[in-house]
Amino acid sequence: MIRLLIEAYGDMGHFYSEIEDYENAIRLYTEALQISRINTGLYSPEQIPILDSLIEANSRNTDWQEVDDFQELHYLINSRIYELTEIEYIAAAETYGAWKLRVIRENLLDQSRFSLLNTAENLSDFYARTIERLELIPDVRQEDLITVIYGKSQTDLTLAQVVASTPYTAFEGTESQSIVRYVALMCALFQARCRGSVIQFRWRTHVIDFPSVMLSGSHCSATPGIFRAQLKDWRGLKTPVPSSLQAKGRKSITK
Repeated sequence: MIRLLIEAYGDMGHFYSEIEDYENAIRLYTEALQISRINTGLYSPEQIPILDSLIEANSRNTDWQEVDDFQELHYLINSRIYELTEIEYIAAAETYGAWKLRVIRENLLDQSRFSLLNTAENLSDFYARTIERLELIPDVRQEDLITVIYGKSQTDLTLAQVVASTPYTAFEGTESQSIVRYVALMCALFQARCRGSVIQFRWRTHVIDFPSVMLSGSHCSATPGIFRAQLKDWRGLKTPVPSSLQAKGRKSITK
């Protein structure tokens, strides 16, 4: 009986979505979700298709905060009901990461520059934790590991772009120290080397290749194997750059 009621709400929600009445669609999907959570538990697989519908309807309605909330719940439920190596979990982690990356790149939640930096760092940490857990599993599928590493690579590229596009004058007081912290994070996690039009990122023992155009303002120097991110508007940088960033074989990132 409950299953039929949930299906009825879902079917009506789908109908309203088809005629682009997203507010009524969202209302009906929300009712279906509440009924499901009450009757099947807080972390049940029955909720996942309903959440997919809510995410889609709110996306079409451009209610990005609601989309973000439902994406968080979608990942949480998947993480509770599936094992780390199950394809459903990997797919959920990939979907969650792709959404958060879009939030950062398009600033869908109208965040401040510092909030964007924190969101990017949190996403990078999420990927790092997932990678570390996967690496502890003896029979982990390499394609699953590479999927997560690729997501982390994209996130850290975006993190570097956010930092590079922020004028140094925006970092005031003690917050000015964070400019070095974020740059150090990028440089510590990756060793980047040029291969023609490809930037090769190394994270631990793993290698990911990206087209060099993915990092705005980047270029390969004339010296083989050296990558340098041109960080504009940092001529007034007074915070010392850590010596680790100026080690032999790595050029300074400041002008």
